Amino acid sequence: MQPVVHIGAGAPGARIRWGPSPRAFGSGLALFALLAVGCSEPVPPTVTEPKPPGLESEPRWLTFKCVKPGCDETLDVTIRQVGARKLAIKRVVLSEPDRTEYSIESELSAPAIVNEQFKVSVRYRPIGGPVKGDVKLLVTYTDASPEEGEGRIPPGEVSVPLLRRLVGEPVLVASPARLVFGAVSPGESRSLPLTVSNAGSGNSSLVISAVDSDEPTIGAQALPALGLAPGSSTEVQMGYAPQAAAYSEARLLVRSAGDMVAPVEVLAVGTSLPDPTVAALPAEGLDFGRVEKGTQKRASIEVVNRGGAPLELESVRVVGNANLAATLPNEATSLTLAPLESVEVMVWLSSETSGDIDAYVELTTNDPSARLFSVPVVGMVTAPHAVAPGSIDFGKVPKGWVLTRPITVQNEGWGELEVKGLTLVLGSSDLFTLRSLPSLPLSLERHQKLGLEVEFRAEAMGPFQATLSVETNDPGGRFLEVPIRATGSTCAEGCPLENAVPSCVGNECSIASCESGWFDTDGEPENGCECSEIGNDPGSSCQEAHYLGEFPDDGTSQTFRGILPWKNDVDTVTFFAKDAFNWGADRYDVRISLASADPSIRLCVYWHETGNHLSECYLENENCPESRSFQRTGTGGGDDADYVVKIYREPGAAPTCKPYTLSVSNG
Repeated sequence: MQPVVHIGAGAPGARIRWGPSPRAFGSGLALFALLAVGCSEPVPPTVTEPKPPGLESEPRWLTFKCVKPGCDETLDVTIRQVGARKLAIKRVVLSEPDRTEYSIESELSAPAIVNEQFKVSVRYRPIGGPVKGDVKLLVTYTDASPEEGEGRIPPGEVSVPLLRRLVGEPVLVASPARLVFGAVSPGESRSLPLTVSNAGSGNSSLVISAVDSDEPTIGAQALPALGLAPGSSTEVQMGYAPQAAAYSEARLLVRSAGDMVAPVEVLAVGTSLPDPTVAALPAEGLDFGRVEKGTQKRASIEVVNRGGAPLELESVRVVGNANLAATLPNEATSLTLAPLESVEVMVWLSSETSGDIDAYVELTTNDPSARLFSVPVVGMVTAPHAVAPGSIDFGKVPKGWVLTRPITVQNEGWGELEVKGLTLVLGSSDLFTLRSLPSLPLSLERHQKLGLEVEFRAEAMGPFQATLSVETNDPGGRFLEVPIRATGSTCAEGCPLENAVPSCVGNECSIASCESGWFDTDGEPENGCECSEIGNDPGSSCQEAHYLGEFPDDGTSQTFRGILPWKNDVDTVTFFAKDAFNWGADRYDVRISLASADPSIRLCVYWHETGNHLSECYLENENCPESRSFQRTGTGGGDDADYVVKIYREPGAAPTCKPYTLSVSNG
């Protein structure tokens, strides 16, 4: 397959479409016709529209390979007559006569009659950077017959674009990378040259389109008019014109036309401050980050004089950390910086002791506003340290019991502690099992911890041992070991329970009863009676209720705290709310609310109107609010009443040792 070029009105915009060439296409038709003889209807001939009479060029455009100033290249184009009528050449010219890098020479001097065809030679000799704009060879013509009539060819023009082949790529370079205008008084100005070059190759030029500045006192005064050929350069004058006493710093962005060439950034500085002015880079100070203990590291702080007078540095020292030291260049004890001059102060970190770095490098200067100039220095000298319990002892565990104990691993050092492994070492009893293991590896910052559990199954009598191995990156030791002990025992030996009277009926350790004020809420004998009553435990009946007293409607309030430690436990609380006589207002407003972390704890409120508190309970006007909040306001007088509040747990809910708080107020 050969490419067929389909060209529109402008030859430079030609598009190439892959397909058979006319010659190959014709051969294919002939072969197809031979094969089809006697097999099908004859194929009608293809009719091609004739070219309109006039002139045409071959080739349609000229592409010059000459790329550098001083080269010389000549290309020929043939102007050919189309049709039988004679044509007259009126002129052979360039579309841009002032483009002197091009010259033409024609075999036929206009005006003249065309004898089938003639040749035009175009010579290209670049003399500098590429110039914007297109150039074309123009050949204008008309019908050569002096007589008007049918078939006369109208005047026309052949246009042959002259193209420069682009090779290589432009590269924008600007120097110096830092322009220093020095000290300039407010109201005055100073200019410096910025050299801009095309460091590219081939004949790809670039045109400087802009020099952007983020500082209004610094900017470009003029831009070059011509493009830059590869290897050429020009100067752009940059100006600094301060209007007030200040330090000025600009980031200049040199751009070329189009978006194919990367812009170049240049830093420009100037000052109109009359006094020496000290500053440091980076402005926020020095951050060493995390440095492993025992590792030496150094960094530098750039100290700059941003003022217009000499800056004297008289001494340098570090305050706040014994791991740090600072020196001036060549260990000088003092030095002087000219306006906008800078010097590097070296800071050394020995990392002998771990911990946070929070220190300052202090410089004594002659800056009137910063006689003692401080630069923060931060970081951390890392040495993570793993800490775990010295041992875990289950004590005597009745046979048949399964107990768990928590284990905590904590980072008490500095930096990140990586926990890589948690295992029971070889030789540990298989009656011990690690539970609630986290995904490893796991990182712990300072004071962070991870938790797991070790389980012991008392399946046999006698002492049993295991060792937990904790693998970390602790520089003091990669492996931390925690001894674990337990003794499987008889019920009589291992059944003493906390806050409880034990029972060994059937050789099974259980709770016979709890000590006064204690309850076995979770039903687990291993932890004894774990739930303690808060104060006095009210009963479920009126006779066992807790009486809060009388509540006049003057804002009197009171709270009561309790627990419901066993199933079907109910607490009863009573009080009398007094509706006092008030001129022009009724302040009677009884409010009762219940708060508890256990959502299954609820309340019901009852009230019985009476002028005085009664010892009997009347469960009238029941109200059991879902919100656990109750309110009853006055009706204008005579609302005195006894109130009964029953606190209970929803049917089917498991008991907990979570307390509740009952709040009561009136008025």
